[in-house]
Amino acid sequence: MNRPTISLLTTTACLAAAFGATGGAKAADRLVPAQYGTIQAAVAASQNGDRILVSPGTYAGPILVSAKSLTIEGIPGVAGQLPVLDGGGQSRILRIADASCTIRLLRFRNGNATNETPRDGGGILATGPGSLQVQRCIFEGCIASTSATLQGGGGAIHVSSTSATVSESEFRGNRAFRGASLFGVRQIFRCQFEGSAFDTGGQVFVSGGSPIVVRQTYLSDAVLYVVNANAHASDLWQCGSSLVSFEVSGQLIDEGGNIQVDECDCDADGLPDARILATGEGDSDGDGVLDACECAADLFADGVVNGADLGILLAYWGPTTSSPASQRCDIVRDGFVDGLDLGYLLARWGPCKG
Repeated sequence: MNRPTISLLTTTACLAAAFGATGGAKAADRLVPAQYGTIQAAVAASQNGDRILVSPGTYAGPILVSAKSLTIEGIPGVAGQLPVLDGGGQSRILRIADASCTIRLLRFRNGNATNETPRDGGGILATGPGSLQVQRCIFEGCIASTSATLQGGGGAIHVSSTSATVSESEFRGNRAFRGASLFGVRQIFRCQFEGSAFDTGGQVFVSGGSPIVVRQTYLSDAVLYVVNANAHASDLWQCGSSLVSFEVSGQLIDEGGNIQVDECDCDADGLPDARILATGEGDSDGDGVLDACECAADLFADGVVNGADLGILLAYWGPTTSSPASQRCDIVRDGFVDGLDLGYLLARWGPCKG
């Protein structure tokens, strides 16, 4: 499989190239904060087709775009940092009503819709006719209602009656009752999801209507939750749970290249495997599993499973402790270093794969 390489928005060169490609705007560019002290002030002054360019820094919400067609775009800092839109854990960050917007190169942080009306879309809420394009953004710590009674949706983005596409974006630690990160978004390309929480309704939630299409995306410990619709999936890397959960009706159209593995951090190094794989490193045979995990029994880390590894395993025999060495010896991750781990090690005796 030719696993896709997904930009994690961490290199200045990548961001600068992406930003430079957007030049040549046909309408007015409105600069924040050089011309307008806040993004909301720039929105209020804008006409259809204008572009609001946001310099590096941190900006507070809430922001409202109503009945306009605009682009809101961040200018990356010298080290590639994206401008931050911060809800401070108190309010939704951006509401789009009856509008068509492109949102690009921005970091949405700590948006909270639990006290808003509706209690959906802690990062972005898009309602009414229009379209939403989200490109090369990061959403982290954004919340919609997690109440089983209120059933908030889309911790990062909630879309209602608005066509939406999300591409080359990251979602980390968002929460909602339905759709911890996305609710109602049906076009998802080259994204990464990790560390989000939902009561029911998955990391990404859609209900009825046209199929959801997800391609070249990493889903760490996440699931697509689809009600009465079909799902098209290709070139996905997914860990920790089933890829798609269907309710009422629907089917998965597997278009190939999908990988599902049991663990999201198979080498227990504290880094999600998806984040390492996205760099293009650590998977020499391209099978979607880190080389370090192809040979988890190589406890001595010398490229071969032999007596040295057996000696280490026996030294930590018994209940797993907080010691990193003890946890590494718990190869099958059941809380004990015992016969199951010994059997795993003996079955892989000899040179490591890859």
